[in-house]
Amino acid sequence: LAPSHAFSRLLTPSHACHIRYALHSGIPPDDEAVSSAFTVLLSGLSLPAARLGEMEAWPASKKRECLSTAANASSLRPRDLVARLRSEEASSLEVVQECLARLAGSGEWSAEFVACGGLDALSALLRSLCSRAERPEADWATLDVAIRCVAVLADAEAGLAAVASHPAGRSAFAGGGGSLLLCDAPGREPLLRAASEVLCAVALYSEAGARSVLSALEQLTLLHGCSDTDAAGARFQPIVEALAPPRRLAQRWLLQLLNALVSGRASIGDRVELRGELAAAGFLEASRRLLSGRGDELDTQVRIFDREMAEDSTELQTAGDQGCSRDAPAPARPPPPPRGKPPPPRGKPPPPPGGPPPKPSPQARPSPPSQPPPAVAQ
Repeated sequence: LAPSHAFSRLLTPSHACHIRYALHSGIPPDDEAVSSAFTVLLSGLSLPAARLGEMEAWPASKKRECLSTAANASSLRPRDLVARLRSEEASSLEVVQECLARLAGSGEWSAEFVACGGLDALSALLRSLCSRAERPEADWATLDVAIRCVAVLADAEAGLAAVASHPAGRSAFAGGGGSLLLCDAPGREPLLRAASEVLCAVALYSEAGARSVLSALEQLTLLHGCSDTDAAGARFQPIVEALAPPRRLAQRWLLQLLNALVSGRASIGDRVELRGELAAAGFLEASRRLLSGRGDELDTQVRIFDREMAEDSTELQTAGDQGCSRDAPAPARPPPPPRGKPPPPRGKPPPPPGGPPPKPSPQARPSPPSQPPPAVAQ
């Protein structure tokens, strides 16, 4: 291991505290202090004990150079890393790992990264990597880290707002020919999970976010050979086909995404319309085949879909019993809140099943509660 750029390859998000130590404390002047600081830095590296022992035996000059490398790496400015992501270096795993380390370590750094066009750079990289279903193993590794960068951004409220307002990001990894939503092969589930969780967060964040996710699914449909993209349920066809046998737990991430897209809509009309599209795409039959009775994650997601559909059916039936037109706007239901946000206040509860109580006639109208009842002559 050379005490230069090769050393910085070991600096992952878990080393952020050690990097900050080297940066803010400065490089110690005497050899004993250098050895002590170097030991602190090594404590964050996942290396075999024998290898750590060899590095502890390095001369002070070599340790000092490594501490300097760590300090310089930690002081990398967001605009510099964005420039590297936009260059030919973007295909390098080291550059994307560096990006992930900074995003995971500092919210202030992440905000500046977004302001400098970091999401645009990540989207361009993801679009390139997801343009084809077949890719070399090195690209799979880079893709894994790149989608985790987006997931880390979406895990904070400010970052989620940026991701939700950046439609190109979703189409980059969800709507391409090598969409991450269709990579549930053994060993690739983490990619599917990260993509699904980002899309779920965006769909639940706002109505505009949900529309952008649906738009990415439409692009996916076009690239996967759907002959009639205007047919009912066409945009869900690739996802429903991915739910085909054999039954595998990785499919739960696709079910979770569909539940977020449907049940997260505020309007009951939108929810009913989306379920109708799913039914036309064959989702109801596909979801019945996924039920096992074991109560695992797949069963749970199917039951959530069924429960939400039953509740909306009851709500529509109640409105029909009260004489409301089925075409009239139904009471809206607030979507599930995004992560980190309190649930929005609910409106007035729906009227009871028996309908509102009849209004009293003017002669029989009771006195206001604040006034005593009139005296009755004996």
